[in-house]
Amino acid sequence: MKLKVVLIVCIFSFELFAANPLDLRSTLNALVGSNKTITLPKGEYQLDMSGNLQSYVFDGLQNLVIDGNGSSILCNRQTRAFDFLNCTNVTFKNFCIDYQPLCFSQGVITSISTDRKTWEVRIFNGYPYSNINNDKMDVFDASTKKLKNNYKTFYTASFTISLLGNNRILININESSGGALAKVSDLVTLNCDGIGAIRPHCIYSESCKNMKFQNDTIFGSNSFSMFESDCENSLYQNCVITRKTNDPTVEIPRLRAGNADGIHSKHAVIGPTIEGCKIEYNDDDCIAINGRFYPIYKVDATAKRIYLMSTDKLVDVKVKLNDSIVCVDNDGHVKGNSKIQDITSAVMSASERQACINYFLGGLHNETKYQNGIVITLSQWVTGLKSGDLIYSKQRTGCGFTVRNNNVGRNRSRGILIKASNGVIEGNTVEGCQLAGIILSPEFYWMEAGCSSNVSITNNTVKNVLYGSSSAGQRQPGAISVTSVNGSSVFSPSGVFNNITISGNSIENCPQPCIVVTSGSNIQITGNTINTNLSMVRTHGSSLGVKNNVIIWTTNLDSLFTDSINKKKDEPVSVFVDAFKNMHLRPAIGTIVQKVILYDHAGRKIKNVLNKNTSGEIILSMDECNRGCYVITYFSEKSAHSLKFMY
Repeated sequence: MKLKVVLIVCIFSFELFAANPLDLRSTLNALVGSNKTITLPKGEYQLDMSGNLQSYVFDGLQNLVIDGNGSSILCNRQTRAFDFLNCTNVTFKNFCIDYQPLCFSQGVITSISTDRKTWEVRIFNGYPYSNINNDKMDVFDASTKKLKNNYKTFYTASFTISLLGNNRILININESSGGALAKVSDLVTLNCDGIGAIRPHCIYSESCKNMKFQNDTIFGSNSFSMFESDCENSLYQNCVITRKTNDPTVEIPRLRAGNADGIHSKHAVIGPTIEGCKIEYNDDDCIAINGRFYPIYKVDATAKRIYLMSTDKLVDVKVKLNDSIVCVDNDGHVKGNSKIQDITSAVMSASERQACINYFLGGLHNETKYQNGIVITLSQWVTGLKSGDLIYSKQRTGCGFTVRNNNVGRNRSRGILIKASNGVIEGNTVEGCQLAGIILSPEFYWMEAGCSSNVSITNNTVKNVLYGSSSAGQRQPGAISVTSVNGSSVFSPSGVFNNITISGNSIENCPQPCIVVTSGSNIQITGNTINTNLSMVRTHGSSLGVKNNVIIWTTNLDSLFTDSINKKKDEPVSVFVDAFKNMHLRPAIGTIVQKVILYDHAGRKIKNVLNKNTSGEIILSMDECNRGCYVITYFSEKSAHSLKFMY
């Protein structure tokens, strides 16, 4: 039987490589520089990275179109495929990229101990075995081939792996209830270590302008599938990041695409346009756009100097001379803006470093790497700056972005995660994310900036998200979340977000609350259609005060305007004020009202009345209210409705 299996694998290998794929490196070397448009002869190519060979690098190119012509590229080592460095007006299109060996492994649970903490797993033929690691593990339902409902991702601290031989491993869960819902026949995916010197990501762009990626397909990556840093005005159009379903070298089809984010943009001077892309089954966020926070460890108000803690040396920090910077309090709100007049290295003492770290109760990612001091001189002092506050460059967070008409999801994390300003998120379909669907949120733990303003989230469809197991500390607990959790691990006060519109979106089959907004001003939530899944009860964010008995949950807002939330055209609802200054709200017959909120014309909350299991007419006194325009919002069991009226 063993001999038979070996013969089958050999046949697969022969079929995959019998055509003797062309060598991509030598083919590109011959074509680059020959014309302003180079077209690869369509075929199957191998990007050879054996030995010490690394990615294929395009450096300093201008005004060039590189057309893969639908060719398939097979990378023979789990490292980066392509680098684009300092390129301008370069288009890379019509490539299909995959890896062999694969960048992850996959198996089936064959037995579970009585205490649920020890699983035996058989790794399927064709997937890596000897180099599996415990960086991350996901569990899939055997029948649906989807991530398991009401479950979680396991990380390094949660489990260990032992190799048993014969393609079998032993997984030991270190959590008391971590294995409770797993069952024999469930499927698991696991990360694996690459062979040799490894560089992360499949396609990487750095310091490029007007890059275009069009109609490119990526089936695998050791980290992000497409990653850009310090770029300007990139376009990702009609690209596909997904799992390959017809791989003849594996025993059962793949469950995963890349090992981390789909398209990730950092420090963009002008944010990317991402449109018409399909990003699914990757093992982290589908789309992410952000900049970089730097914690302040010391201030000198007299000299207008602030001292920053950094993981990088001066040459690599993402704040530069003459940059406009945003100063953010440790509690999360924006304190003010200034400009960098001078920037240089500084010597940071161990005590200064530790004191700064202590301000971040939720911890800092890569905390031990904060070993470098940076001092900047401001053009004007921002009142109240202190140790533990943060700054970020306004020019390097991806402002001016567009995320439009994409189809994303079916992943273990989030759909669209934005930290930039002056952008639009519109017409996207987000489905099947284990966590939230669309998010605006600075994240102190990751030091990912910034504080979004002037962003519209419109006409998107968000379905079947947040189905993972309840997380009381979940900081983005709504299908659409605009939230900020500060260094003290509580929701920030107002002053983080400004001028955010959430309008015309459809939210389906998600747990309550469906929209969560905190810490902002000039927030508009209008015309959204929301159909909750009342059977999917989660307690996401409960330790932060989030309630799961409402459709929309907000806190720490200066100005909120809501109108026409899931309002049916044929619903006989009326509101009026009588001669005795009483407002009468008459919901549809049979409607049970749980909560009523009255707002003034500026979106300020005037009254918050709980009316659990109240039916029929609802009366509120307007005696203490000034004449003007008001909005009444009432929440029933399945929906929310808003009406505008004059008093």
